[in-house]
Amino acid sequence: MGKHGHNGHGPNGRPSQQQKYNFSPDRIYKCNETGKITVPNKPSKVISARGKKQVGSLSSAERGQLVTVKIRISTSGNFISPFFIFPRRSELV
Repeated sequence: MGKHGHNGHGPNGRPSQQQKYNFSPDRIYKCNETGKITVPNKPSKVISARGKKQVGSLSSAERGQLVTVKIRISTSGNFISPFFIFPRRSELV
């Protein structure tokens, strides 16, 4: 008996995709993703005119941004290099 019941068929009674196409282990991949926040190693220097009382706040790059990282590996142990998805830049109007 298979995972979903009788003869390894899916929950709707039809053959699974693996049974239908007979994928080899090097063709089956698992994809994981995680989010990482980018933060600079040290604070950036702020340059201002002498006597100036007000200095601008941190930019979004200095605060850090959420970057998504995707990693894929096959059941045979092969892997595809990770890739990063950066947030979209807002358009200046």
